[in-house]
Amino acid sequence: MMGQEGDGYRIALSNLEAGRIGIATQAVGMARAAFEAAVNTPKSVKPSENC
Repeated sequence: MMGQEGDGYRIALSNLEAGRIGIATQAVGMARAAFEAAVNTPKSVKPSENC
């Protein structure tokens, strides 16, 4: 047995907490990349005559 009897729930929750931090970090990185792409896109796209 790993850990003490009755500690499984606490251990599982602590593992989930570490996962949440990683997921939040990935979300911030993706949001930042999307923002940078949105800021830089108008500089490289030429207006269409149909607009």
